[in-house]
Amino acid sequence: MLKPIIGVNMDFRAARQDAPAFCFLSAAYFESLERAGAIPVVLPPLESEADLGAVLNRLDGFLLVGGQDLDPRRDGFMLHFTTRLMDPRRETFDRALMRMLANRRLPTFGIGAGMQLLNVCQGGNLSLHIPEDIPGALPHWDAHDKGHRHGLE
Repeated sequence: MLKPIIGVNMDFRAARQDAPAFCFLSAAYFESLERAGAIPVVLPPLESEADLGAVLNRLDGFLLVGGQDLDPRRDGFMLHFTTRLMDPRRETFDRALMRMLANRRLPTFGIGAGMQLLNVCQGGNLSLHIPEDIPGALPHWDAHDKGHRHGLE
């Protein structure tokens, strides 16, 4: 049986005065795919949609990873002071990627910002600041165990 080939997007940081631009990805994402029997293919934020399409044509699915916050202004909302914006190059790429994934009906799994992207690109909306929008909601982070992880079967 052939192993499924799963694409994984990457985070991006623009060049700074003291450092070049670079892409990065937590190893946990591709290691989890390997443990599940898949072959991960890591995809940087490409400039060319034609090149992106050529890669997507070879994949069996896609994992949209977490990261900084989507810019709510792109979806008609105001910026909240707690928002930590994703780099515009990554967000622009990820939105094009999500549109192409949906058009191809390629199986897609989103984690964190990846799930938020999947939601807003398919017509959903987000709570910009959960403590204000949903009083009594569970905290996003476990203050006592910041490294807590859970499996998925």
